[in-house]
Amino acid sequence: MNSKIIYLLITCVTLYGFLNNFNLSKIEINVAAKSKAGAAAPLASLQSNFDLSNYSLVLNDDFTGSHLNTKVWDYFDENKLRGFGKMLKENVTVSNGTLKICAVKKNSKGNFDFSAGMISTQRSLNQRYGYFEIRAKMNNQTGPHSAFWLLQHSVGIENKVPNPSLFGTEIDIFEYHCAAGADNLYHALHWNGYNFTNGSHRVLLSQSYIPGISRGFHTFGFEWTPKEYIAYVDGKEKQRTSEAISHVTEFVLLSMEVSGNGGDRFKMLTNVPDTFEVDYVKVYARKPSVTIFEKNDFNGWVSQPLLQGYYSASRLAAYGVINNHASSIQVPKGLKVIAYDGDNFTGDSVVVTADARSAGYFDDKLSSLKIVSQ
Repeated sequence: MNSKIIYLLITCVTLYGFLNNFNLSKIEINVAAKSKAGAAAPLASLQSNFDLSNYSLVLNDDFTGSHLNTKVWDYFDENKLRGFGKMLKENVTVSNGTLKICAVKKNSKGNFDFSAGMISTQRSLNQRYGYFEIRAKMNNQTGPHSAFWLLQHSVGIENKVPNPSLFGTEIDIFEYHCAAGADNLYHALHWNGYNFTNGSHRVLLSQSYIPGISRGFHTFGFEWTPKEYIAYVDGKEKQRTSEAISHVTEFVLLSMEVSGNGGDRFKMLTNVPDTFEVDYVKVYARKPSVTIFEKNDFNGWVSQPLLQGYYSASRLAAYGVINNHASSIQVPKGLKVIAYDGDNFTGDSVVVTADARSAGYFDDKLSSLKIVSQ
């Protein structure tokens, strides 16, 4: 593995601004696939050790036609200034089977204007956990930076005690900065607001050295589970961490920005757009399953996904649940848990139909349970 991990806890890294309130309804999307020359190999062959048995495909967009599918994507922060570049709809196009997001430098009577673009699924697809994948070609000029990331609207909330499990994490699956070297890729987690002056902001930054990443198309995959984040490039694991796990729904973003992170923006070529090109986007959601945690607020040890069925104490132990040591539980819509304080479904019981951050009624008492349809 050619990767170098640098963990930094700093107060100012990015220029991402505060977010507005969003309409976060979830829908299932499956854009018809197409066949085209040079398309990536099937996911199963790229990720030979990756198990998708607990996932279902919910978004598959390979950018056919000549227009962006606005039933799936919205123009994020349209006409707003992010860093030094204005987010413009006109900088996002679809043609010849790929999405193009451009950053542009224009000379207007000796003054330089910068613009870029960004799209998201904030109005169409929001989910907790899953596998996310794109096939993309990086930008090639100093100044802008391209990115594939996840975000939730409450990530901008600042707390005296940082709690990404409840308020979300900005998950930068990757950022590409030409100024940092053509073969370097960055992954980052940001949480506890965006106040860079009082020390409240938190960030975990890592770097992967990948020779040739600046040339041609590459496949970028990311698995988010209740326990960890895992980043893949061209089917190979590059980064893994259990820090700052978000337990709230998030949406997908694809972006080009002129924020300063990509280097000196004045080195951009005037009127020659720099382009981030995306061949396809795939999103897989976890099949409905229950997750149990050792501590309140979804912390401590984490169980394996529990599908519908009956679980005695011994069976729970096989899934990572320690008898009489559970304190919080996640129950997705459509499922119901009957929790017992005795083995083999005996003793006092309680019915759980939604997430319980602090399940006092079975705190350190859970010994067996039944998971059934609601």
